[in-house]
Amino acid sequence: MAPAASRLRAEAGLVALPQRALAQYLRLLQLYPVLTKAATSGILSALGNFLAQTIKKRKKENGSQRLDVGGPLRYAIYGFFFTGPLSHFFYLFMERWVPPEAPWAAVKRLLLDRLLFAPAFLLLFFVVMSFLEGGDAAAGAAKVRSAFWPALQMNWRVWTPVQFINVNYVPLQVRLPHRAGPQAASLHQRPFPISLFPPCNNLRFLEVTVTGDLCPHLLSSGRAGGG
Repeated sequence: MAPAASRLRAEAGLVALPQRALAQYLRLLQLYPVLTKAATSGILSALGNFLAQTIKKRKKENGSQRLDVGGPLRYAIYGFFFTGPLSHFFYLFMERWVPPEAPWAAVKRLLLDRLLFAPAFLLLFFVVMSFLEGGDAAAGAAKVRSAFWPALQMNWRVWTPVQFINVNYVPLQVRLPHRAGPQAASLHQRPFPISLFPPCNNLRFLEVTVTGDLCPHLLSSGRAGGG
């Protein structure tokens, strides 16, 4: 009986592990909100970039394309220093400027996110990624001119329904992880499989789908022509 009881206790401990991990994560969000969200965004952004590269590599017939090991690092830096902190303070601003009880609050919040935050955030992404990749100002400006508007349009089409739920129904303290999840190729709360977003043979579309608001690294690095 002793081995059986010990095995049952071990199984119960394994079942309770995710709950304990979640409780600890929520505690960290309360104690260190900015740092916890920054770390969450950095990790998910890096994983999302890695997954996007893996998918692209598998789409190649010979599979000979090498992974860009610097890509996840650049995304981690951007997620940690920009996505996490900026999203945290933007959502705080949104809660105070458009409280839930305000008239047409749901629509106002969505418009604020889609028309103000998304374009500014996307533009910042191009600038920072160009710098992290060692590009000069002229190269960064050229990438913005050629890729910003298509990426923003795709962002609006794909993520507007998700952001409507995010800014109106997801609790403030976990709003960034919810936002970062789809961006990071769904390793955290991803609500949609890639197959729901045709045409997946279009690498530009696939990259925006996988990384969400984080504009595709293919666009930012000038390698979008390979699909």
